[in-house]
Amino acid sequence: MLKRVKTLLHRYEHTLVFALARRYVEDDLGSKAASLAYYFLFSVFPLLILAASLIGGLQIEPDALAKACAGFLPASIIEMMTTYLAYIKQSYNTTILIFSLVFSVYFPFRAIKELMQDVRASFRQPDRTRPKTYILRQLLCTVLMPATLFFSLLLIVLGQNVIEYFLHWFLPDTIHLSRFLLSLWQYARFVAAAGLMALSLGVLYAFSLDRVAPIRTIAPGIVFAILLWIASSVCFSFYVENYANYSLIYGTLGALIVLLLWLYLTSLILILGSELNAIRAQKKESRNQ
Repeated sequence: MLKRVKTLLHRYEHTLVFALARRYVEDDLGSKAASLAYYFLFSVFPLLILAASLIGGLQIEPDALAKACAGFLPASIIEMMTTYLAYIKQSYNTTILIFSLVFSVYFPFRAIKELMQDVRASFRQPDRTRPKTYILRQLLCTVLMPATLFFSLLLIVLGQNVIEYFLHWFLPDTIHLSRFLLSLWQYARFVAAAGLMALSLGVLYAFSLDRVAPIRTIAPGIVFAILLWIASSVCFSFYVENYANYSLIYGTLGALIVLLLWLYLTSLILILGSELNAIRAQKKESRNQ
């Protein structure tokens, strides 16, 4: 039996899946994903406060966001976030806004800094003192990632009724969209949202390295990470809804535990996308030698 296992390992040791599995162990990706999920967790609630302010200005109800996220987030996470958004919307004041602005920068900056270090580690680039230009890259990614996430969710929420409402109030009797275009938008908005997320992830992957990586180097990891994240989020949501009753074990902390697990899964996938790019770059370099 052991000999058969060794034979199988030897047969598949040059495959991409085996290389990713080996990298997972060698680079201790489990611990890195846990550390990144910790920073992401502390980034969520200040960003939700800031989002509540923006949502209030755009007259978008939290229930619309909940409906948009229902396909790939567990109901417990959605319920916790919408309750929190509704609470912030009702008890909104300037102090809360200032608090959210400060921590919406600090915690995402720490998360992005950690993720960029993980990207560098996957390409075997040492973690050393950075020039000012690199710090500017980190700040750019810190602003870009949350903003892209917000606008991606906004695109998903902007259904046919919202588009018609927007045109009626801001461009009356100027633009009239046909039913075909409105129906097309129902599907195109998801593609546009995925494209925005891919763009921000590509910028982060490229800016993490000493030299800005070309698109052909990072594109496979971007596509891999986006597709795997969507698939795993849908599967995780299905599992939580149908098989795992975390509230039974953890009580009121159940939703927070589910959120933490989902953030861990997301963090791991983002790092795996970079590892995939690094493996491909390493193989290409070996062929050229």
